[in-house]
Amino acid sequence: MTEKNHNPKSLHRTKLILQFFALFVSAYLPILIIQNFPFVLNFDIPARDYLVFHNVAEVFSVTVSISIFGLGWFTYKRTRNYHSLFIAVSFLTVGLFDFMHALAYSGMSDLITPNTPNKSTQFWILARLTTGFGILFSAFFYSRKQSLRINSFWLLSISLLFTIVALYTVNFHQETLPETYKQGYGLTKLKIGLEYFIIFLNVISFLIYFNLYLESGDTNLKYLLAGLIFFIFCDYSMTIYTTVFDTFSLLGHTYKIVSFYLIYKSIFISSVNEPYDSLLWINRRLESEIEEHEHSKKKFIQSLDEKGILIRELYHRSNNTMQLIRSMINLQAENYPKNSDIDELVRKTEERIQTISIVHQILFESNDLSKISLREYINKLIGYILIRNQDVSKEIKIQSEIEDQHVLLDIAVPVGLILLELVSNSLKHAFPDPSNGILTIEIQKLDSGDILFEYSDNGVGISNSLDPKNLDKLGMKLIYGIGEGQLHGRIRICNQPNFFFQLQFRDDLYFPRV
Repeated sequence: MTEKNHNPKSLHRTKLILQFFALFVSAYLPILIIQNFPFVLNFDIPARDYLVFHNVAEVFSVTVSISIFGLGWFTYKRTRNYHSLFIAVSFLTVGLFDFMHALAYSGMSDLITPNTPNKSTQFWILARLTTGFGILFSAFFYSRKQSLRINSFWLLSISLLFTIVALYTVNFHQETLPETYKQGYGLTKLKIGLEYFIIFLNVISFLIYFNLYLESGDTNLKYLLAGLIFFIFCDYSMTIYTTVFDTFSLLGHTYKIVSFYLIYKSIFISSVNEPYDSLLWINRRLESEIEEHEHSKKKFIQSLDEKGILIRELYHRSNNTMQLIRSMINLQAENYPKNSDIDELVRKTEERIQTISIVHQILFESNDLSKISLREYINKLIGYILIRNQDVSKEIKIQSEIEDQHVLLDIAVPVGLILLELVSNSLKHAFPDPSNGILTIEIQKLDSGDILFEYSDNGVGISNSLDPKNLDKLGMKLIYGIGEGQLHGRIRICNQPNFFFQLQFRDDLYFPRV
């Protein structure tokens, strides 16, 4: 048992062929009925009634032609649709020829020169030839290839020039043109031959556009293909009428109305609906992306909030951990109540832990999880140091000038530890009589971007015989280690007559990690 594999493209092609064949049969059916019942259905319509219908049909055709031109021409700058532009300019010429055909029709007022059936038929043939060639050649512009790019104004100029030359020739040099209709004889062989040639052009156009439709899947080509079928029967009807007022002439103009409507719809879709549909599709996609972006943004904000909570919890626990370590050190120190060196070590360690703890406390309470206000931190730290040494500090004046700037944890902690050592040393060693003691703290940001930290007191200073770098008991080793090692700064110390300390370091040593 064998299983047949059906190609989807082949099935689609077959379905389209059947659809267009059904339309072809439906379009041919009125002609077939009239040809089989000529005595009932094929007759001359009164001239007045026919002229009303003819004028309505031609006005409709002209209006549609101008509309097709307007759509293709005025949307070209945005769509760059060469195919629609070529059809648009072609149908401008067609519309003008149809307008001349209507004005030159028998029974109408003379168009420049006396109207005759031959004159109106010549304008008709010109309009149909322009339609046939225009649609056929427009197929070569469908792919929008760079090599086929055209100048729209040159194309329009050629179209209008051709129309003016044709109008002049048909009116003033009709003897140079072959006859297409003879009074009392009817259609000439040339006119019938030209109609069959136009049918041939429309068949070729149909085959080309049918293949383009299969390749591109462009649904608006279906309307153009349907319009070509009605054009074929429009031209065929004009090969079998005997008078300009009979049923076949009326049927031919009816086919023309239908075909013009279908081609207008094809151009309208490609020039107006298609760009708007594309815009709507892009709009829906943007809405979807915006919605997805908002969802991602909410998740991101939620993630940031969770991260902020976790980091604050980390700072809080770090602070608690340092307080726990501080308590454990105090408990251990209670085992050596008479050892002054251990008491001093515990005191120093406790103060250093609290110096770091204050930073974590500020970060926990702040919205910024990376930086803290240096002024706020220094003020809290000085307050803590003064409380710890209130027996001496209550008579000492603090003069501070701290530029408010936000620094990273990696900068704040080292600066705080250095300040702790400096203030503690001054309180302990600088003032035999603390009643006149003054501590000065200045921190500012220089134009170079460096931070300048200056500290001084009006105490007794450090003996000249001593190297400050080697005074371990005064915490100088810690100060130099942090200032030069961790902050990569430059330290300058003056000992006499008063103590003066200066540290200059860069602000961009570290980068935010949160």
